[in-house]
Amino acid sequence: MLVEFSVKNFMSIKNEITFSMVAGTGDENKDNIIENKKYKEGYLKSTAIYGANASGKSNFIKALGSAIMMVRKSNSRNLNELLLEMKPFKFDSKTVNEPCEFKFVFIKNDVKYIYGFSADINKVYTEYLYQYLSAKPSLIFEREDTNNYNFTQAEQSKLKEIALKNTENKLFLSTSAAWNYDKTKDAYMWFSNMVDTYDSQNLEELMFKEFEKNDDSLNEFMLHLLQKADINITNFNYETNKQPKIMTSHQVIENGKKQEYELNYFDESNGTKRLFMYGPVLKNALENGKTIIIDEIDKIAKKKNTTSRDVSGESVQQGMLKLLEGADVEVPVGANSKNAMVPLTTVNTRNILFICGGAFPDLEEIISQRLSKQTSIGFNAQLKDSVEEQKDILKKVTVEDIKKFGMIPEFVGRLPIICPMDSLTKESYIKILKEPKNAILKQYQKLLALDEVKLSFEDSALEAIAQKAMDRDTGARALRAIIEEFMLDIMYEIPKDDNIGEVTITGDYINGTGGPVIRIRTETVHPKAAEQIEEKKPEEVKTKEEAKPEPQNFYEV
Repeated sequence: MLVEFSVKNFMSIKNEITFSMVAGTGDENKDNIIENKKYKEGYLKSTAIYGANASGKSNFIKALGSAIMMVRKSNSRNLNELLLEMKPFKFDSKTVNEPCEFKFVFIKNDVKYIYGFSADINKVYTEYLYQYLSAKPSLIFEREDTNNYNFTQAEQSKLKEIALKNTENKLFLSTSAAWNYDKTKDAYMWFSNMVDTYDSQNLEELMFKEFEKNDDSLNEFMLHLLQKADINITNFNYETNKQPKIMTSHQVIENGKKQEYELNYFDESNGTKRLFMYGPVLKNALENGKTIIIDEIDKIAKKKNTTSRDVSGESVQQGMLKLLEGADVEVPVGANSKNAMVPLTTVNTRNILFICGGAFPDLEEIISQRLSKQTSIGFNAQLKDSVEEQKDILKKVTVEDIKKFGMIPEFVGRLPIICPMDSLTKESYIKILKEPKNAILKQYQKLLALDEVKLSFEDSALEAIAQKAMDRDTGARALRAIIEEFMLDIMYEIPKDDNIGEVTITGDYINGTGGPVIRIRTETVHPKAAEQIEEKKPEEVKTKEEAKPEPQNFYEV
């Protein structure tokens, strides 16, 4: 099981952050703790990560997935093959040239291990593996400066030979396990088999691939899961011709009689579709005791102001309770008919770790309302306005706020650790606009360069774009929409005028109080200064106006 994970200098994560599954010393949520007598620690069965859009939740999960894939793929790398999983923090001149750093603490076959490494796109810099055979960690191997290794005296002769077979772009953990070194095999197998990460974008694709295998046990598991969710689905059928197709059978009561109707998977509620997407992942975890990381868990919150059965929210949460709590779960196996009475096997979920993340929109408003009710009167009273304007209000979240958002108490109780993440600042938005290799500003500059036009942005324009993105509160995704809104006319009109040599986007243009600066290949014309130029140099301007087409409306005031 995963005990702890740390990451530094990866994508939007600059400074080291640590995610720990070690339980606290309090008595709260004892039913969510796995006690380990050997190491005298308690470990959480499940936890949740949440925060605002673009606060780093997905990048944290990507960091975990990238580190795991580094270990899994390492031994199959060709000589000098680039380590594409390694993506440093790019908004700092120092970190962009430094390696990414990862550290894992985990338990495999009742032995606790500490494993970590640092690497950039070209090579591995440091690497280490320790195991706890007593209260103190024991060295298995250390690696410094890429090719300098340190081994115990007893294992030195064996491991030196393996080290000579390793290359600078491969992890020694993977290489030594491939050469059948006993003390690294268990650690490598943990990375190979025990942790999987998924996001909402690839779950559906994975689901269809699993159904294509025509595995009867998966079909039976899915039918059992759907029936436990109590959403009136009695059966389903998977077909594939040119495109995969899932048809569900729904049972309804008409005039006191049971009737069945078919419905296409794509016409089902979002909650039902998520049950289908989670099914293959849950089955794999239940059968193999894996760690599951689920992003966007807020999508299954209860719907507000509804009196009917909430099958896409509350029902999905209810269906996941037993999976989260570390209980014995009955899994159907070995039947050919989906409607037949099938034998069940019991799978213990105690060693499955659940990590859940989500944006939880409008959670700030819920917190603000609660804090506002606590305000008092008098000279020392906390004002309501001060509560509403707090930037770090998510850090004041409580379990009650999560429940009011729409997560049922039973579900929240199985996720005892709440970890908020900060939103992007204006400075961060500006760096996203300018600094990445494929930054959106660079993309537009490249497009205009094809028409031999130089595109530039004033600092005031970048600040205005960043402010608009912050106002929309949808994260960095808003930047492209905002820029496209203001660049649409420019991208359409510029190719028509061969005399235009440069366009400068101003803050006034973004704020709607002016226009861009248009530089003609012979002189500069500012929308607001056009009349002044005509008064001072009427003959020169007239001559040049005769030589170029009529100005387009998009840069006129």
